[in-house]
Amino acid sequence: MFNTMGTGTKITVGFVSLIAIAMILGGLAINKMGQVEESSTQLAQDYVPEVQIANGIQRDALRAMFENRGYNYTEDEEFLNKGKAYLEEVKKGIEEAKELVKRSPHLVKLKAEIDEVEQSTLGYLSLLDKTALEVREIQGDRGELDTAAANYMKNCSEFLDGQNKAFETDLQERTEKIDTVVAINNLGNQARLMNFKGQAKQDPTYIQKAIEDLNGLTDLTSELRKVTHLEDDLARIDQTEGAAEQYKTAMEAFLGTFQYGDIGAGTSSVEEIRNQMDASAAIFAQNCQEFFTRQIAALKTDMNERHAKITIVNDIIDVGNDTRIKVWKAQAERDPEGIKEAQKNFDKMATLFADLRKITRLEKDIQRIDDTKTASENYALAMGAVLEQWGHLGELETERVAAANTVLDGANQTATAGITHTQDIANSAVEALSSASHAMIFGLIIALVIGIVLAFFITRS
Repeated sequence: MFNTMGTGTKITVGFVSLIAIAMILGGLAINKMGQVEESSTQLAQDYVPEVQIANGIQRDALRAMFENRGYNYTEDEEFLNKGKAYLEEVKKGIEEAKELVKRSPHLVKLKAEIDEVEQSTLGYLSLLDKTALEVREIQGDRGELDTAAANYMKNCSEFLDGQNKAFETDLQERTEKIDTVVAINNLGNQARLMNFKGQAKQDPTYIQKAIEDLNGLTDLTSELRKVTHLEDDLARIDQTEGAAEQYKTAMEAFLGTFQYGDIGAGTSSVEEIRNQMDASAAIFAQNCQEFFTRQIAALKTDMNERHAKITIVNDIIDVGNDTRIKVWKAQAERDPEGIKEAQKNFDKMATLFADLRKITRLEKDIQRIDDTKTASENYALAMGAVLEQWGHLGELETERVAAANTVLDGANQTATAGITHTQDIANSAVEALSSASHAMIFGLIIALVIGIVLAFFITRS
């Protein structure tokens, strides 16, 4: 049939064949390029933005975690504010992702993850607000710890100062009493000595001197009364003065015998006068001795008791300092066991308070003990609150980490899916372009062969 065709027809058939081959090759190339264009459009408008948004969310979430961890350790609100600012960026990224999902139906993974990421982000923000609240409460409890500790130490210091001053006052007062009693006793002994000397020498001037000396007794007893408070001791002073007065009266009566020049004359017998003087002297000496003995015993008791008080107060201060050190060390090392260990000290404090109260009598000192005990109880309550809130912070930190990990995992999975799709599209584009290239090569070869064959037959005709 081809041989029967005219030359013009053959040429026309040849050109039509070549044009058809060119159109087929062009259509194939256009089809492949269209596929590549579609894939590239998805890449530019869907998957690359998906990866960018997911990486942005992941980056801002990590920065927020870093800042918030700094806040958790330092309680510096600058870290908190920076962390919240990064979380706002995370929220913006989530909104961008939601908008991208609306206009890009291909982003199945992003659509599946973004809602969970958003919920975890909001949950993280809520946990962060709770953490800030707990931190502020702990800071308030620390203020209460400082206040209670200051009151504790203030009352201990005042009690200790009071005991030291009382120690000096009591020692001075007791020493003055003893010195005065010794002087009274010496005065009595001197009067008796002068009395007996006057009787032995038959010289009334000695007896008169003894009477004059006893007249000065009231000066000593007046000084003694100023520093004497117990009724028994005041009664002894009265008895001593009474005995001295009786002794003086007896000496005056005895002195009357000398006025008549006869030692046996007078209103009463010499023997009776001497017996009266001996009885009065015995009472005088006995009261002086009892007062002296009591003051020595009281001095020993007072000093031992005062020493015991000072020792106990120092022990209370030591236990208080040990408690404070353990509490702050526990917070510095972030070890709640340190606070639990410090709580054991309050049993020791209770025992020391009870022991101190047993030997304390002044109302103001008892009040100081009560105030110190109240301060220790307030400190214990604040410690318990810190420990409890510390536990809450630990729980919140665990929940925050879990929420943050959910955000990071969602962003990571979305970014990974986007990168995978990007790689798939790139591979498809390479394959499409490779197929188009091969088709063009084979098509051109076929066209060349057909052209040669047609040219051969056309030229043969």
